[in-house]
Amino acid sequence: MFLLGDRGGAWAARRRDVLACAAAPPFDHAHTASAVGATRTPSRCGWAITGDAGSAGGALAAHWSGACHLNASLNGATGNGDEPGAEILRRFVPETIQVAGAGFQRFSWASSVLPLMFLASAGVLFGQVDTLIVGAMKGARAVGVYGVADRGAESIAFLFIAVGSVFAPTVSRMYAAGEMEKLQRMVTKISRITLVVSLPVAVVLIFFGQWLLKVFYGPQFVEGRGALAILSCGQLLSVGMGPVGMLLIMTGHERNAALAIGIAAAGNIVLNLAMVPTWGLEGAATANTLSVALLNLLMAMWLAKKLGIQSWALGRIRFRRP
Repeated sequence: MFLLGDRGGAWAARRRDVLACAAAPPFDHAHTASAVGATRTPSRCGWAITGDAGSAGGALAAHWSGACHLNASLNGATGNGDEPGAEILRRFVPETIQVAGAGFQRFSWASSVLPLMFLASAGVLFGQVDTLIVGAMKGARAVGVYGVADRGAESIAFLFIAVGSVFAPTVSRMYAAGEMEKLQRMVTKISRITLVVSLPVAVVLIFFGQWLLKVFYGPQFVEGRGALAILSCGQLLSVGMGPVGMLLIMTGHERNAALAIGIAAAGNIVLNLAMVPTWGLEGAATANTLSVALLNLLMAMWLAKKLGIQSWALGRIRFRRP
């Protein structure tokens, strides 16, 4: 039944005998078969177990792990041993798939490998460079406080990231089908919902961050309240701009996404080197927030240019030319 699912189970339940062929089983099939009233005989694919479908022996035969095929004989019927799987497969597979010819695109994915590799690498650098520079310039204590603030601000985008992962295949399907208006409406709805849900979390972190840091981490982490508020603004901005990166990647524009994150990562390094020595944790948070804004702005610009999609929560804005 594990080969044919519910339909196969119903098919076998209406037959008197169920036969399952199996290769080497993971348990003592001889004792198990005899214990439940089934019979065991050699077959061309290993061992055959036969039992009445209404008994425990029939259940063992039907669910035999590693079975290479299922068979049955009708009461007094021909008993020709034809497997039902092929017929059921032909019946439920769409005709367009049955008549379609085989086609191969062996290396069409190769052009996307390097941009995606760079995108992943630059993403790691973008997310960690501020912490690394704070640690190098201000010491371990400062990087510990900043790390707590950074992780706290990232909680704002939790739903945003989860929703983007769920809807990524849908974006790819709509783009392939040319359903751009429908895609625009879906993206706008996603951006608005995630912004509405994330906004209260951001407000709490911005205005009550000092209290949260003191209660959950201790008074020594209170000095990270400024960095937490600034980083929360950056995360809220990212949520409000919508899933720009996911849209570019899932529509085949990963090169633009890679270029945007490369520019933003370089800007993040420069800004952190310039601002951390003077403003410390707040400088690192400001540099990160400005880099996030630059990243989202570049991606949104290329998304509108390539696809005509505006992903921010405000929806599509039509600009009139003078």
